[in-house]
Amino acid sequence: MFFHPLTFEPGPVATVIGLALIVCLVAQPLVFRPLFRAARRPAPADGSSPLVRLYRATVWWYLGEMFVGMVFVGTASAVTPADIGLSLPAFHGFADRPGLLAVVLCGAAFLALRLFPMALQAWVLWRYTGWTLRGEAQAGLSRATVALLPENVAERRAAVLSSLTWLLGWTVSVHWVVIPLLTSGFGLSAWNTFVTVCLLTLWGASNTGWRGAATTAFVGATATGWYLFVFVGSLLTPLLVWGLYVAVLLAALPYRGPDAAPEPVPDEPVMTWRLDDGDATPKARV
Repeated sequence: MFFHPLTFEPGPVATVIGLALIVCLVAQPLVFRPLFRAARRPAPADGSSPLVRLYRATVWWYLGEMFVGMVFVGTASAVTPADIGLSLPAFHGFADRPGLLAVVLCGAAFLALRLFPMALQAWVLWRYTGWTLRGEAQAGLSRATVALLPENVAERRAAVLSSLTWLLGWTVSVHWVVIPLLTSGFGLSAWNTFVTVCLLTLWGASNTGWRGAATTAFVGATATGWYLFVFVGSLLTPLLVWGLYVAVLLAALPYRGPDAAPEPVPDEPVMTWRLDDGDATPKARV
C-alpha cells in the first residue's frame, strides 16, 4: 500500500504552477550560493551581518513557496483534503512487506543515532558553555562550518525564523505540489516520486556541505518514505520527523566563539659575521 491521491486532478493552470515551483526548487541552491559565499567571508566593515542577510532572503523565499503551493491547490481542477495530506495517517502493517519493515527499522535506528548525540551536544552547550563554542572545539570544525554559526542573538533569531519557514515551505512544496503532481498529473509511481523528492532534498541542501546535505537527504528520505509507504497520506508524519530534526538541530546550534590564540612564533636568530675567527663563516647570535 502506498499513498496516491486518487481524487486529485491538477488541470492545466495548476500543472504550470507546479512545474514552475519545481524549477524554483531546483534553482534555489544556485540563487543562494552567492549569499552563502558572502557569509563565509569576513564580515564587512560597515557592521552588517551577512548571515542575517542570508537568513532574511531564505525566509522570503520559503514564504513564496508556501504562497505558490496554496495557489497550486486553489487552481487544481479537483482536490480534497486527503489528497494533500490533511487526514490522519493510515497504517497498513508489514505482514506482506518484510523488506520495507527492515528499511523502516534501519531508518529509525539511524535517525535515533543521529539525533541523540545532537541532543546531548545541546545539553552540554547549555549546561557548561552557555551555547558558545570554545576555541579548541571550534578549531576542530571546518572554516565553512564555523562561518555559518551565529555570532550574536540577532543572527541566532534569524536562523530560527529561517528554519521554521523552511519547514513549512518544504512541507507545502513537497506534499501539496510535488507528490500530487508527479503521481496524479504525470503518472509516476510512488517509488519514482520518492527518489525524485530525495534528490531534490539532497540538491537543496548542497550549500551546507556534503555532510549536511547527506544528513538532510536521509531525513528527507525517512519523512517522505514514511508518508508514502508506512503512515500513509498524513502530513503529521513528515511534520513530526522534520520538526524533531529541526528542533534538535536548532537546540544544538552554538554561538561562534573567539578563535583560538595562535601559538607564538619564536624569533629567528640574527646572522652576523665574526671577523676575528679567521674563517669568514657566519655565526648565529641569539
